[in-house]
Amino acid sequence: GGKGPGRLAREAAMATKKTPMNRRGSLRGGGLSALEIDTESSTLNYVEPSELKAVLEEPGTVVVDVRTSEEREDGYIKNSKHIEAPEWDIDGLKGAARDLVDSIDPAKQRLVFHCMYSRERGPRSALATTKARPELSVAVLRGGFQQCMTKLYSEAKDDIIVGVKPDRWVDYGRQGLIWLPDADPADIAAGKLADISVSGGSSGSK
Repeated sequence: GGKGPGRLAREAAMATKKTPMNRRGSLRGGGLSALEIDTESSTLNYVEPSELKAVLEEPGTVVVDVRTSEEREDGYIKNSKHIEAPEWDIDGLKGAARDLVDSIDPAKQRLVFHCMYSRERGPRSALATTKARPELSVAVLRGGFQQCMTKLYSEAKDDIIVGVKPDRWVDYGRQGLIWLPDADPADIAAGKLADISVSGGSSGSK
């Protein structure tokens, strides 16, 4: 009980209403300001980065990356589907999002969504999917791709995480490995940040 389409729609609308504009814009839903946004929903399940390897080994798991093409070009989860966030509309799934969801067998498959930080676009896409097909098993990857990079990259590259361009990721101390376009331009200009081709992918947030 308590997970009907009406409640899910209200939650998604509330999350959208409360989400402030960030540096990359509300549609893209990224930037470090996303880390300050709490859109976790009691109606959604979450997968921890530490669980990802086991989850990927389960037959029927489909990981869905809702980030932009620009973000994905600098690294992604192996075998994940890429369908950008605007297609996961709470008022009706569009295009490839609708096609994918219609193809899922609820008895054999489950969907795991993520964006860069899984604070905005990932959860909203999951809510839209659950509204469209409440019978599906849907989860969100906690912390998104950024936390996978921070916690898994040094030991799981090529196994879980592929396509990473090391010069596009910087060690941001306690916040972990951050995609370069999300880093503070002042820190970049001051030469405070080392990309992971130099730092080796270490992070103070492990």
